[in-house]
Amino acid sequence: MIFYKYVTAERVDILRNQLIRFTQPDALNDPFEAKPHFHAFATKEGFANAFADMIRRAPTVVWEDFRRVTQTNLNQQAFADKLEGNPDYADRLYKSVGLPDLLLKEQKRVERWFRIVGTLSLSETPDNLLMWAHYAEEHTGFVFMFDGSHKFFEGNELFPGFAKPEPVQYKSERPSTTIEEVTVSEIFLTKGSDWVVFTLCKLLTF
Repeated sequence: MIFYKYVTAERVDILRNQLIRFTQPDALNDPFEAKPHFHAFATKEGFANAFADMIRRAPTVVWEDFRRVTQTNLNQQAFADKLEGNPDYADRLYKSVGLPDLLLKEQKRVERWFRIVGTLSLSETPDNLLMWAHYAEEHTGFVFMFDGSHKFFEGNELFPGFAKPEPVQYKSERPSTTIEEVTVSEIFLTKGSDWVVFTLCKLLTF
């Protein structure tokens, strides 16, 4: 398969320097792209399981502090079992005892991750007039052609940290999910449906 990259005329430096930019997510031009809405840390069931696992692994000194706060008479294992079997109880407890906001914490972790991820947007066609207008400075730029059969695009051990090019998914609504359930495609491979005419795919590096 052949991939194409539309650029402005000034980007001839890509040829001169043999370098091409992988763009960080916060510099992308679509509000859907790399900006999913996280409405919760996890489903109630997923959170209850994670909460229970955290209790089981907590050091004794941490568990004793937690037991004083919650005023439970259960031992550590029994309390974890209760959480795991009762998602509604786990959710109420989490909100009532003022534990750290896991959703906010995880969102910040995702944002830090975004700063080390790069994306390269490519097209499957070299003759899209809208692409020429939008990305090639009103038809005055040019297009790079990449041989998709090159090992660079295979995501193998020769180029660690690179994923294979994947087609972009076009959606009319911004992705809304949980931290637990979010996928790479929802984060990096989703654009608003208005962009569907561009037939893009993306190559990621981590």
